[in-house]
Order: sequence, then C-alpha cells, then structure tokens
Amino acid sequence: GDESGAAAGQATVTDPATGREVPAPRHGGTLTAASAAEIPNTDQSIGGVHAGAANSGVVEKLGIGNWAIDRGINPLTNPYLDVSHYTGALARHWEAAGATTFRFTIRDGVTWHDKAPMDGRPLTAEDVVFNFQRLSGTGPFALEPILVPKPWGGHRLERLGKPLPDDQPAGTTYGESWEVADLPEDALSASAKGRTPVASGPHRGKSLRQLVAEMGSELLGSASPTPAGDFPLLVKLLDTAEHLSIQVHPHEEYVGRRHGWLPKTESWYVLDARPGAAIFKGFRPGVTMEAAWAAAGTSDLAELLQEIPVSRGDFHHLPAGTVHALGAGVTVAEVQTPSDTTLRLYDWTEEYQRSGRPLHVEDGLWAVFAEDRPALSSSPMDSDGSRLLVSTPHYWITEHRLATGDSPALGREPELRILMVTRGCAEVDAGDGTILQLGPGSTVLLPAAFGATACVTATAATTVLETGLV
Repeated sequence: GDESGAAAGQATVTDPATGREVPAPRHGGTLTAASAAEIPNTDQSIGGVHAGAANSGVVEKLGIGNWAIDRGINPLTNPYLDVSHYTGALARHWEAAGATTFRFTIRDGVTWHDKAPMDGRPLTAEDVVFNFQRLSGTGPFALEPILVPKPWGGHRLERLGKPLPDDQPAGTTYGESWEVADLPEDALSASAKGRTPVASGPHRGKSLRQLVAEMGSELLGSASPTPAGDFPLLVKLLDTAEHLSIQVHPHEEYVGRRHGWLPKTESWYVLDARPGAAIFKGFRPGVTMEAAWAAAGTSDLAELLQEIPVSRGDFHHLPAGTVHALGAGVTVAEVQTPSDTTLRLYDWTEEYQRSGRPLHVEDGLWAVFAEDRPALSSSPMDSDGSRLLVSTPHYWITEHRLATGDSPALGREPELRILMVTRGCAEVDAGDGTILQLGPGSTVLLPAAFGATACVTATAATTVLETGLV
C-alpha cells in the first residue's frame, strides 16, 4: 500500500510536530514504485544501510550522501536516524525495486522515542519519504533577484530588501526586481541578465534552466518547460516613481511577425500605492481605431485610456493584447509568461522630459486591435481567508490573507508553486533544519517534489500570493 498519503476512506491523524494531516499508522505498509513520492536509488542519494543490517533484513540507518534520515521534533532537523533513538528497528524488509526506487516495509511497533512531543507516536513510511524528499535537495529554493534600471523607477525596492547593484552610476533608479526569471539572452530587451540563480543550498548558483534539465517533473510537476527548455514563468516586483510607457504585449498569434518576439500575458497585484495613484488599462468605451492611430506617439493617447485608481491589495489581470501603463507611485508584484517583448505606444516624454525611447506604433496598435480579451480586476479582501485571483492557460494565482500563526491552505498536489509575501512575515520550513524567513517582497520557489508537504507559517498578519503553473 502507498504510505505517502491517505487513501479514500483511510483515517488520518495530525502530526504534532508539523501540523500536517498524515495517514493513520499502518504498520507493515509497503512503499512501492507506484507511490506518489519515491526514494531515489542512486549511489549519490542513498548512502547505504548500517553495517550488517542488509544481511539480516533489518534496516538500522538510511543514508542520503553525507546525510541520513533525521530524527527529532521536526522530524527534519538532525543528521541521523539510528535504532538507538527508536523503540524498535526501522524496517523488516528493504530492497531495490528498480533503477529509481526503493521498497521498504515499516516494522511493527516502531515509534518516535525520547523526542517530545513526538515521543510515542508511531513512525510511518510517510515520515521516511518526507525526509528523503527534503534532504535530497528538492527545495524550497530562494533565488537571487536581478535588479533592472529604469528611468521611471523609484526607491522602494531597496526598502523591500533588494540588494542594489554597486556597478551603476550614482542616482540610478531601479524599476524592476526579477524574482523568478529564466530568459535567454536573445529574448532580453531591458535587462543585461535574464536568469535568476539559486541563492543557497546544494544547487547554489544554478539557473532555473539547469534545474529544469536536472530535476524535470520533480521541479515542474505536470507542467512543461518552454519549447527551448526554459522555466515557463517570470515573476517580478515593479516600483514606479513615474508612469511607465503606454504599451502592449503581443499575443500568441501575433508574435510570429518578428524574430525573437514572445507573447506576454501578465497580472499585477498591488503591494503599495500612494494616494491618488492609478493604472491605465484598456481603451475607453467607444474609442475607435482611427482615433487610436491619430493619438499614438503623443500625449493625446493617454486621454483615450481608462484610468483606474488603485490601492494596496488590488489585483488586475492583463491578457496579451491589452493596452496598458502602470502609473506613478505604485509597487506591484507582476506574474507573467516569460517574455521581455514590449511594444511602446507613448513614453511620457513631454510630461517627464525623458530621453526618447523607440516606439512601436504600427506593431503595437495592430497587436491591440487584433484580439480583444477580458481584463479581470479585483478589490482588496476585507477579511482573512483565501481566494483565486485568476486562472489562465499559463498560470493561476491564489491570495492567502493570514493571521499570526496561520498557515496558508496551499494546494497539496505534487506541483510547483511560487510564494511571495506581499505584507507581513512568514516562515518556510526548509526541512533540513533551516527556516526561511520571508518578509514583504520575498519570494520562494517550492518544487513539485516539495510543494505537497510544504510547511509555511505566518509570523504576523500576512498576505501570501501562491502562483502555480498550468
């Protein structure tokens, strides 16, 4: 039987150490290759069985490289599991079940020992699998953000803990922090770098593209990488002291007109907004194509757009082909398909005396009018809880508003998730004794092999955005 989760009708218990719902103990249960969570069978990941144990059929210690399955309150914080810490040997059967999986059977009567509050709780196969997943480097991943200079940028990214580069001239303003990014060089227009590396741990320095190649479905779950093998999502923070250009991003049917263009659907969640701040989103009702063509490239274009006041907690979805501009005095989290293709229609040169940047009037207007898609909006939540903000063919976003001590109701399917704290603070139990502290603007990636058992706790009144792939 599969010990990694509760089957239909099976009783569950709450693990007192983690608060997770786990199957009620079934001594003698067997974890097989068909289980949702598998234990890798490689020389690197399985360090071996305690001397003599294999011959007797009793496993006393399971190793993972220089680690072994841990024991303790977590049960994830210490480097060894040994029979001296249990009221019985761990397993009565242990064998390789193929090139990638081990099969084992929990011995009757194995319990946690001398580790309150775990003392006396029966050990389950799920505990063993849980530890293998955590110690084998399957997450969570904190990434090093990429800061992008922008003429319209403000100074709030630094206050959100983003390290500003020291190789730029004094007075440089930064408008974007790329939190989760995996764009190749030939797809970049605004940034010199396009791939956010892993910040720490056994995968430190690796790009998401490398992780996709090495981990496959352990990272992405059932989702697919881009056709080029890159990570299929881009997550940013944007901070504006001035209006962004009035722009549009091409949709799937339009990108074939130019080499290197990529489609871009995006969504904004407002972290902060000064009084009177607004965004521009879509043309006003009744605006004709002739009027748009006549106004494009001039300040008159702004008069044709819908100007929408914004405040903290607002959400706006912008399908590809939607004309838009982020207004001054706004900080947003942006989730988007992986593209840096932007077609500018006006850049506020008259209002801000900016140096003129290239405009793309013809391509941009044809992209706007080629397809009309609904652009969703939501006002802030007025109470704690969770709500789905948007579900697209590419990604979905859920908002979790939490009180101190609460945990978000994350989906428990083995799928990749990206978490961003937009207010407050939260902790993510990394499973190896490390607790990741997340403050406002912090982002963490939970691989599919980790996401189903992730333990996240708010340490203050907190809002967390949960983004998943489709």
